[in-house]
Amino acid sequence: HRMVRTVAERIAPALGEGNFRWVSDQPFLDNLSRLTPARSLLGYDMKPLESRFKRALEAAYGQPVDWPIYWMSFLPRRPGLLSSMSVSDVFSGGSEEIFPGSAPELLAFSPKLYRHRNPKVFPSVFFQDRIVLASADEQLEWFLEGRLGEAVLVGPGVKNLLRDKVPVLEWKKWQELPEAERDEKKLLRDFGLLQARNRITELDLSRANRIRAEAEVGRPAMLVFTEVWYPGWKAFVDGKKVPLYRVNYLQRGVWLTPGNRRVELAFSPGSWRWGSAISLASWLVLAIWAIIRLFPRRPPKTNKCDSLNPEP
Repeated sequence: HRMVRTVAERIAPALGEGNFRWVSDQPFLDNLSRLTPARSLLGYDMKPLESRFKRALEAAYGQPVDWPIYWMSFLPRRPGLLSSMSVSDVFSGGSEEIFPGSAPELLAFSPKLYRHRNPKVFPSVFFQDRIVLASADEQLEWFLEGRLGEAVLVGPGVKNLLRDKVPVLEWKKWQELPEAERDEKKLLRDFGLLQARNRITELDLSRANRIRAEAEVGRPAMLVFTEVWYPGWKAFVDGKKVPLYRVNYLQRGVWLTPGNRRVELAFSPGSWRWGSAISLASWLVLAIWAIIRLFPRRPPKTNKCDSLNPEP
């Protein structure tokens, strides 16, 4: 197929390591991400989406995210979502500007294929030590604006879990801070300094149901994964289970203290464990039934004398 050749010959060499994602203007083409070193944002075949992720996509793209979009061509109206989800590149058939100040690059003539580079993309895993309490709607707007470098936004439940670990600033108080303290350039500069102080030394994103990371942590901070938070995911730090927080409306976060840390996220839903237990029990019952069928009980032996001299 011509598009498969285009992805393999043009898109794959243009992408770097798998620390970032890419997206096309047609969702079904994202399924070809297996031909590239990077992961894709969409590429699903219209399976049910996590509700917050679906809402964020619909807000960013300005239309319902249902099965018809699988075959449609469309671009996001709010590219901040792409930055928040670590999308470094958009590939489309048109030359319209997606990211302000970033001119598209023509990769192929037939069919026409343009590459749009995202200059404000966040890596798949990063640190943030500024925590702000916000409502779900406030978190969604923050996420769509791609402002993750300024602070991590959390809900009341996460705030209660973090209260003994780090100060959590309420949204209203955050808005009342002097402009100099909320200056975007200053906050992003602080964000960059934190990434230098807390270094991710190893990252494995190769498996869909398991993520591994190793980090040298010099300052307590939230390790943010730009992955969709979903029930069934568990977090482990140095082999010990720890809370996995929902942050930035729909992403995952793990709080880390200073030291060399090994972090693992694993998908292990309760339904899977129940299903495994039921399957095992079924196999045991079947095995017992088979043994009974193969080795039936023999009738008890009768005494010949007893049979010849029956009791009166």
